[in-house]
Amino acid sequence: MLNPVATPVFSLYSHRMATMDGHPSRPDIAAMLTDQTSACKPAREAVAVGAEVRVGDRAVPHWMVAGIAATRLKRSLKRGLPETIGLDETVEILARYRGGQLRTGTIGAADRLSFFTLYFDAAGTELLACDGRFAKPSTTLPADNGTIVTVKANRPFTKRPNDG
Repeated sequence: MLNPVATPVFSLYSHRMATMDGHPSRPDIAAMLTDQTSACKPAREAVAVGAEVRVGDRAVPHWMVAGIAATRLKRSLKRGLPETIGLDETVEILARYRGGQLRTGTIGAADRLSFFTLYFDAAGTELLACDGRFAKPSTTLPADNGTIVTVKANRPFTKRPNDG
C-alpha cells in the first residue's frame, strides 16, 4: 500500500527523457515560446543555449496554478523585485483562461541565474504563458579587515527569510 503523504502528486519529466509519449520535446517548447509574455524571448534564448526544460506529466486544477501565480505577483510587487519578468502578464492570461486543468513546466539555466515557469493547457500542447526570475550574479567585495568576501547570488527559487 502506498503512503499518500510520501507519494508525489506532481512528477516531472525532463526533455532528455521525453520520447514518443506525446509530451512536448525541447525543440517544440522553444517553438512554443512566441510572444505570449515578455518573458518568452529570454526563455527561448535560455533553451537555445542548453537550459534544462522540465514539464509536468500531470495536469493540475486551474484555480491552484492561477492562485499561486497571483500570490507570487502580489509578493513580488510588495517587495519590489525588479528581477521578475512577465508575471503580471501571466496572471492576466491565467485569469482569462477557462480550462479546468493546466500543466506547468520550468526552464532552469545552467548558470542558475535565470529560472522560468511555463503554463500549458491540460494536454501540454499549447503554451499559455511564461514568467521568469533572474538572480544577481555573485560578487566579490573587500571586507573591512582586508579579506575578500564572496556574496552569492539570490537564487530565484531560494526561500527568503520573510517568505511566509
